Amino acid sequence: MDISLYLHIPFCKKKCKYCDFVSINARDEFVARYVSALEKEIEMQGKAYENAIVKTVFFGGGTPSLLPTEHFSRIMRAVKNNFKTNFSEVTVECNPESLTQEKLEVFCCFLNKNVILLIICLFLLATFRHFFIGCSISLVNRNDISLY
Repeated sequence: MDISLYLHIPFCKKKCKYCDFVSINARDEFVARYVSALEKEIEMQGKAYENAIVKTVFFGGGTPSLLPTEHFSRIMRAVKNNFKTNFSEVTVECNPESLTQEKLEVFCCFLNKNVILLIICLFLLATFRHFFIGCSISLVNRNDISLY
């Protein structure tokens, strides 16, 4: 049986006016405790779905791109260590101001094949600029992103 995982990362720099999702300020002590609890939950669910194959993982929020790379890596290792996986897609909601080259590389390294990761934010920034807090537009050249 193929399954998909939704992993809620409830951390934000600031609560957006339009958002109805559970979110809290991204303080280091909360982030570390949350990631540890999420690892335990992934382990429990892995036992409950021991024959399932995880095809897709969606990190929603909050602002998942606020996670430090080591926490993102811990979560993805927990998924790989507790489930059978054959990823066709790993999606991470990103805010342009918290997205870095290092984070893009870490996100991409968990895919099991060469997949070009496109982040469509220019349209959203241009269309819904009043929703985004503290964002500026910068372009990333795909040749600058190393895929492992």
